[in-house]
Amino acid sequence: MTKPCGGWVPLREGITYYELWNPDAAGPWVGLIHGFSVPSFVWHRTAPALAEAGLRVLALDLYGRGASGKPRGPYTRARFVQQVIELEAALGISVAAWVGYSMGGPIAAGVLAQGHGYAGVFIAPVVTGAVVPWAVRLTGLPVVGPWLMQRFGPARMARGIRQEFQGRVDEAYVRRYLAQLADPGFLRALAETVRAGMLDDQRPVYQALASRRVPLAAVWGEADPVVPFAQLEVLASLVPLTQRFTVPEAGHLVHYEHADAVNAFLATFLREALSAVEGDVG
Repeated sequence: MTKPCGGWVPLREGITYYELWNPDAAGPWVGLIHGFSVPSFVWHRTAPALAEAGLRVLALDLYGRGASGKPRGPYTRARFVQQVIELEAALGISVAAWVGYSMGGPIAAGVLAQGHGYAGVFIAPVVTGAVVPWAVRLTGLPVVGPWLMQRFGPARMARGIRQEFQGRVDEAYVRRYLAQLADPGFLRALAETVRAGMLDDQRPVYQALASRRVPLAAVWGEADPVVPFAQLEVLASLVPLTQRFTVPEAGHLVHYEHADAVNAFLATFLREALSAVEGDVG
């Protein structure tokens, strides 16, 4: 399997951890943006396959997650979009396509809407809002929210991460996730992300993207309990989707639990979409 190289770069609001697959190849760059709480290792069944298909791949840990800095202040979509754009510039690369998963969907849309990239894929993206347990919603309350997350969040999230798997639980994945729960900065960042509305209605950013008319695709598990499958039609009403790929009975981790099928779709779509604008991305 292709192995990544990576490191950290200082950006305006903190250090950012990133990983690169196949950086010396000639293919276009694809950027992967993770979701609410699982950092870049959520792509470890995706990035190698895209690299083996000849693409160059960038993944990062968003602020507050994984090995990136955990600055204070609101964790808004604008903050994340700026982080991604600054990282691209700091690395001196031009990402041709952005792939966003879950909460990363509206972030990818925001990056594309600002003119960065020529194609996009949304995997189970938050559109009208995620299905969030009331206990998690409470962590977004002013003043008491971060305390609630510190006090009750670890136990709730330890249960929740295992429940995201519909099939066999990947214990190594779970262990990596649980290691974050000992970091108060991670828990504070999650509470601030909830408070900033990142799991709520994100339709305006997709509407802003629609005018760019770039190739876009959506991937969804038809049994997704976190971002219900019905949101696919809402997304399609907001942006012109070039292609859709759905997996019957799959849950929210559709790209991870059904990696072979999703990876094949991603590689084909991205190659075709980017070949149409080859002169611009070359």
